Amino acid sequence: MADIFSRWGKARSGLHLLVFHLLDVAAVLDAGFERRPALLARLADGLGLDRDTARAMLLTVLALHDIGKVATGFQASDREAALALGLDLTGQERMREHHSAVGQVLLSRLLARHRAGSGLPDGGVAALPVMQELFTLSTGHHGRPVLDLPKFRVLTETGALTDDDMDIAAALVRAVAELFGWRQGIPDGEGLKRLSPLLNGLFTLCDWLGSSGHFACRVQPQELRAYYEDTALPTARRMLDALRPTPFGRLTPRPPAGFAALFPRLGRDGAPAVPTPLQALADRLFTADALPDGPLLTIIEDLPGAGKTEAGDLITHRLIALDRADGAYVGLPTMATADAAFARRFDRAGGLDFGAALFTEVPQVVLAHSRRHRTPGYAVTPTRAGLEEGEGYALDWFNRSSRRALLTDLGVGTVDQALAGALRARYATVRLAGLWRKVLLVDEVHAYDSYMQTLLHALLRWQGRMGDPVVLMSATLPARLRQDLVRAYAEGAGWADVAAMAERTRPGAYPLLTLVSGQGIAQHPLAPVSGPGTRPVRFEPAHDLDTVEDRLRGWLAQGRCVLWFRNTVDDAVAAWERLRDLDPLLYHARFLPADRSRIEAALLDAIGKTSGPSARRGRLIIATQAAEQSLDLDADEMVIDLAPADAVVQRLGRRRRHARMPDGAPAPDGVERRPDGPVLLLTPRPDRPGPAWYRSLFSGAARIYADDARLWLTARYLLDPGALPARRPGLPPDALILADDLRPLMEAVYAEEPAGVPDALTARHLAAEGADLSRRQRGRVARLSFRQGLREEWAQSAEQAEPTEDDPRTRLIDSHTVLLATDGDGPPRFLGAGDDRAFSVVEASECRCPRRLAPLGGQDALVPQLLTDGLADADRRKAGRAPVIWLRPAGDGVWRGRALDLSDAEETDGRPGSPAPATEVIVEYCRTRGLRVLPQRQAEPPA
Repeated sequence: MADIFSRWGKARSGLHLLVFHLLDVAAVLDAGFERRPALLARLADGLGLDRDTARAMLLTVLALHDIGKVATGFQASDREAALALGLDLTGQERMREHHSAVGQVLLSRLLARHRAGSGLPDGGVAALPVMQELFTLSTGHHGRPVLDLPKFRVLTETGALTDDDMDIAAALVRAVAELFGWRQGIPDGEGLKRLSPLLNGLFTLCDWLGSSGHFACRVQPQELRAYYEDTALPTARRMLDALRPTPFGRLTPRPPAGFAALFPRLGRDGAPAVPTPLQALADRLFTADALPDGPLLTIIEDLPGAGKTEAGDLITHRLIALDRADGAYVGLPTMATADAAFARRFDRAGGLDFGAALFTEVPQVVLAHSRRHRTPGYAVTPTRAGLEEGEGYALDWFNRSSRRALLTDLGVGTVDQALAGALRARYATVRLAGLWRKVLLVDEVHAYDSYMQTLLHALLRWQGRMGDPVVLMSATLPARLRQDLVRAYAEGAGWADVAAMAERTRPGAYPLLTLVSGQGIAQHPLAPVSGPGTRPVRFEPAHDLDTVEDRLRGWLAQGRCVLWFRNTVDDAVAAWERLRDLDPLLYHARFLPADRSRIEAALLDAIGKTSGPSARRGRLIIATQAAEQSLDLDADEMVIDLAPADAVVQRLGRRRRHARMPDGAPAPDGVERRPDGPVLLLTPRPDRPGPAWYRSLFSGAARIYADDARLWLTARYLLDPGALPARRPGLPPDALILADDLRPLMEAVYAEEPAGVPDALTARHLAAEGADLSRRQRGRVARLSFRQGLREEWAQSAEQAEPTEDDPRTRLIDSHTVLLATDGDGPPRFLGAGDDRAFSVVEASECRCPRRLAPLGGQDALVPQLLTDGLADADRRKAGRAPVIWLRPAGDGVWRGRALDLSDAEETDGRPGSPAPATEVIVEYCRTRGLRVLPQRQAEPPA
């Protein structure tokens, strides 16, 4: 008789028998079903089974996730553990095949050869593909489905899988099926495909939790039911009560609250908060009586300053209060915008806690992005009764990996954390499981390139398939982009005539709130909020830097504060050096953390919301896109380098954002009284188009903004608003009023076939469109489209992709990081050491870099010396991953050194190019200017 107690399952921190590990993992799902009956109901309905049958089936399938470990070849991977159980490993080597693949082969063999005697339901030959798909989802719990299966004959001939192994596997299958009572009931094949990503994510999560230190090791045999009911299940219950990942837990929502009650801090002088038109509309629409049933997509399009954030939070609150969702994730385009959004909702030191407005209990809240540890209070995780000392799991479990961030009740972070769920990437399905029954709110939805938009469409399709609500927000969303977003969600939801539904969205209204449901599309035009968006703005051209300088000096002499938005860091630094006698403040992303924080504080003091007349008077700020979105800035006057129309509008939102008196003091009555003036637009001459039209003035930015045609249209309509097609009659011909003109501007600039563009710009436009198509195609290869089952889609994407060991990324743009160190003014040290005690010395020395650098030969030998100087393990690992560039003091707060630039040897557009020789460059860091990489000479690449 096969001995099911003769194989080990875990051996790293003690010997734990395989059969007990299988039951531990199943117990996690069982305890999860107890705490979330709605999860079991959703799965049962989707699979076409009653709940008892669905439970028995899912627990059985999950329990067999590691059955491949019965193989003698796997047992040989820890010979000491195997010998302790009496296994004879004479001549047996560790098998090369992964136990997941072996388990899938083994289960397929048992199903095909021993259907009647396997202990599993026998649905006939027709049911075999469904059963195999089920077991593919459980055996594929190591991040991706198993695609390349080893040959059964090869496994047996090499001794990796013996007859005894097969007998034990068969006995385990029968014992597990008997324990959980799966005697009949084959799931619906199409329903299984639709739910396959969710099931795989749940199975993987259960394996993570069931493999934890909560479950004590056991080597003595025990009757399975007694072990399961007396040990495994109680342990799983205690663990989930303590940890409560969102698929397996649900907080009690607070009842629906009105706008004033939800945002009391927005009221003035003790009076209730007064909602903007957008906020008032959301307050009326998102009620039990007004909301349509079923999946729901909400798209908010309104001006900067219209209160989109509060409207989105109100919608989130109502959806949770009305049992349409159990949590939320807010996705932003950058880490800086995510930090600001997190602080705006969860600044508990300042009395803000959005979670307390949503739930009666304290929710688990995380800030989710790769540098979240730099933000104070990034994890707001409450103490849980039931997590006893010594049980082994810290309360920061969710923060140990970005893959776990979406498993909390509430999350704010970069949109990448959610988009990664739509990638053909390891553990993507765990992220999808974390999004189940959550509101997905994506802000600045216009800000993503075509590659990321392709991933976003896939994620919307998944959210629609699951019936989970989505809220999308933007100030500058072209109609055709909105149609694509609607189409993706509607397709996932299974609504008929999807294309026609998307095309029926009106292009003209603005501001606009759109509701997409199974009942159709309801669009609600809005009155614009009174403020900068309703005041005329006149753009004046400047075609050279001398003109910009003259205007800047004139404004500053009049006591105005001026913000100049430059398109690149190099251009910003060049302008700062040109105007140094004016004591400008330079702000961009290439500073060490402490320096960036210091400059950001100075920036807010100078032209922030609360800045006063003395700080503002005659102040010049030169900034890049880093100041576009996350900072509440309010400049009197503005210069803008020509950029795409949506970026110009975002920058314009930092001009005269808050009503002020002529001297810059806040206007007590909310009426803007600063003297009128134009916005200066630095642009090539629109009347002199040529093949290098944009590059002639912006050589660096031309690599970022490649479509001269759309840039030319932007300049044309900003300088001549009267020429805008479909513009409402009666508006001033020489001034833009965003509330009226934003929609016509977006549609004219981003039309599928831009009209009126000079022939000389066509080549650049076509090249940009070609690159855009290439990015879309790369997105299609990288994504899971959620139109088929998980395994089929994964295999299809893998066949189309370039061979690589790396997972696809959420962004195509590389963000290089270097660590700066110095040994010229004392002992070797990281440059940021001691600058900011909130960061470790390694974190404080990280700096964004425009190029991929490597230290010169021999310099990296100094790194171990630093690593032995009392650094924490995490810092040691980080210092081992990022290149350390050595700099020496050069006077006046400047450090300078040399490095090798490897950027030209990188892949181009995803295809390997011919390796180029590395270039030796000068690397310079200044606490005022930031990091610069300056060319020097050609050098051989490092060995």
